[in-house]
Amino acid sequence: LQMRALTGAKHPDKPADPITVHPDVRRMLLTQRAFCEGARALAMEMALKIDLSHRHPDTKMREQADDFVQLMTPITKSYLTDGGFEMSSLALQCFGGYGYIKEYGVEQYVRDARITMIYEGTNGIQALDLIGRKLSHSAGKYLRSFFHPATEFVAQHRDNPAMAEFTKPLHVHLGYLQQATLWMAKSGMGNMNDAAAGATEYQRMFALVVMAYIWARQAAIALVKLERMRGQKADPALSSASLREQEASAGGDLEFYEAKLATARFYMAKILPQTTGLLQSIVSGSKSVMAGAL
Repeated sequence: LQMRALTGAKHPDKPADPITVHPDVRRMLLTQRAFCEGARALAMEMALKIDLSHRHPDTKMREQADDFVQLMTPITKSYLTDGGFEMSSLALQCFGGYGYIKEYGVEQYVRDARITMIYEGTNGIQALDLIGRKLSHSAGKYLRSFFHPATEFVAQHRDNPAMAEFTKPLHVHLGYLQQATLWMAKSGMGNMNDAAAGATEYQRMFALVVMAYIWARQAAIALVKLERMRGQKADPALSSASLREQEASAGGDLEFYEAKLATARFYMAKILPQTTGLLQSIVSGSKSVMAGAL
């Protein structure tokens, strides 16, 4: 409990309101949720693609899965480890000074998460791998393993108004990522320092768009599940027990899918727009980075 909500007390019977009424605290908590749930989904998709690349009976399907794994390996390693540290730091911030007290445990996460950004040879090396080997491989063959399905997903849901708040931002920021990718490819053939100076930012930008694709897909599933459950709940004859049974048979918990949609909206509105600043920094090249002595 700390302070009162800016719009007036939400719990006047208490000496103060819970910190979850404050926009900045909600921003930190939703950022953590959006990252953690999206990152887990990406990690699981990577695990699935690795299995498919080794075990699918169709040679073409094995190759397509491997293309995705090759492209996403540096992105997954860097974004999940960078984010693990950043989210641990946000968690500590939510606790305030108490975050540094051992009993709460969050300070341990901050210290433990920091090493993961170095384990695989530092995330800057992952960025150089992405721009140096993955982008240019077989005239962009690896890139197609992401851009094609993401573009197809947008087209598939183009006529669904309930999906517009997810597919429109994904479409726009896919376009920004394509601009950055084209700039990187041209720079790699010219002054390699230009590409290298923006490699880490390009890697982050790519990850943000990948996560947008993941959240849009989760939103699509959540909308279907919620439509089923709300249709069943519209029947006033159903008892509470029957509603719970119907809810379970429809594929899950109502609050779970509502939270998925809320988090997807937050991601599209508050996190995905970071790509525009990254794009501007990427195309500024290496002049300011390499000028002067250090």
